[in-house]
Amino acid sequence: MDVVVSGENGKVEANSDMPVTVTVENGTLLAFGSANPRAQERFETGTYTTYYGRAQAVVRAAQAGIVTVTVHSGGTLTAKAQVSVVE
Repeated sequence: MDVVVSGENGKVEANSDMPVTVTVENGTLLAFGSANPRAQERFETGTYTTYYGRAQAVVRAAQAGIVTVTVHSGGTLTAKAQVSVVE
């Protein structure tokens, strides 16, 4: 799942890198990171700094149903996505 920092105009804010945290309901966060070649952060912690306004989360569903992925930045809700998983 792609995580993108965007402005009010909906365009990627490439110069606005920030730490973001991902949580997953009804699934497992396998890895979360960016393409930053010099990052010191760990992929499995759930918190990572975007790189050119982007990051990516790898999620595994626990079972069929709805997987909810929530992205927080600075303690506030930034975005929530729900994915329907079928067997």
